[in-house]
Amino acid sequence: MVSLRLVVLSTVCVLGVAACGGGGSGGSDSDNDGIADSADNCPLAPNPEQVDSDGDGIGDDCDGCVADGAPVQFCALCAYVANPGQPDRDGDGIPDACDNCPHISNQDQTDGGNPTNDPTTHCRGCGDACDTDDDDVPEDWEGDSVSNEPCTDAGFTGTLTGAQCDDNCPSVSNPNQFDLDADGLGDDCDPDTDGDGVLNDGDNSGSAGDNPCTAGVTSNCDDNCPVVQNASQADINGNGIGDLCEGAIADTDGD
Repeated sequence: MVSLRLVVLSTVCVLGVAACGGGGSGGSDSDNDGIADSADNCPLAPNPEQVDSDGDGIGDDCDGCVADGAPVQFCALCAYVANPGQPDRDGDGIPDACDNCPHISNQDQTDGGNPTNDPTTHCRGCGDACDTDDDDVPEDWEGDSVSNEPCTDAGFTGTLTGAQCDDNCPSVSNPNQFDLDADGLGDDCDPDTDGDGVLNDGDNSGSAGDNPCTAGVTSNCDDNCPVVQNASQADINGNGIGDLCEGAIADTDGD
């Protein structure tokens, strides 16, 4: 996250030095370009010409993006983010380092999870164009049009196995990306959370757990222990809770 403080300039140079009344005397000149900070559209970057192609009040030499229509917050943010050469893979006028969808063109930078476009909560890969479920995990991080490197947090540690990975539940908001069986499908959208071959909602009623498997039956019923692999669905006391889920010492006879 980048903290950004936007300074409102009392005078903005757009067309050139002449528009600012000459050499900019009177007041400090941090970048020694002959333009006083109070009138310099790039007070920390020498730019005596004061060129501002998009007229947003931020000189091209420190403007992260010069595309018309791009939110000024993100243009300003780019000036404070290391982005050598200002690469822009999707060609939307917003450099990759501060583009919230660096692989998909989205000049408006719309982000339902950050509706005010607050640059201090900016998140790469979190714009609506690449994160439709607003969980701040992009559906396609690499921009190869294939969701083929799913995020995984099998240990529930809060740390993903891949720093740059694809949302493992692209249609369901699951920012934690938990994946118990590490099969590439997040728990929030995996029909078989523990990967034992018995579905969470095996009877397809729309409510997992309302018809637990028992008496040796393993099909057309719901996994009686959905967070522990128990393909046999053993439930010796027939209470609808698999033996492996009844505690460290199972009450298998129901007494």
